[in-house]
Amino acid sequence: MARSVAVIVFIAIVAATGIYFWQRPTVARGDVIASDLVRTNESVKAMTCDQDIPIDVDGATFHCGVEFKAGGVQRMKFAMDRNGKITQQPQPQQQQTNEQHPPVKKTSDPWGD
Repeated sequence: MARSVAVIVFIAIVAATGIYFWQRPTVARGDVIASDLVRTNESVKAMTCDQDIPIDVDGATFHCGVEFKAGGVQRMKFAMDRNGKITQQPQPQQQQTNEQHPPVKKTSDPWGD
């Protein structure tokens, strides 16, 4: 009888532990991801990614500030798939307006230009 109770208690503990870890989200640290990306890209000098990167069943999407060895700085969007492969995502194009700006006055005379 005591042995059966011990087996049932053991099964209950294992099931509760499994449920706990199943509900707990997986979160990657941004500084770890950034250091991996800097190490694998020769043109990158430094990188700062989001502090916490939540990973779900489909993978993750996150942003990083990238400083290039050539001197440029840019904010980029990345995606990680289920296998851990990280790819750069296209940035949305900024809307360009065709507005004409008024000409710059060259003198203080209102009738001079």
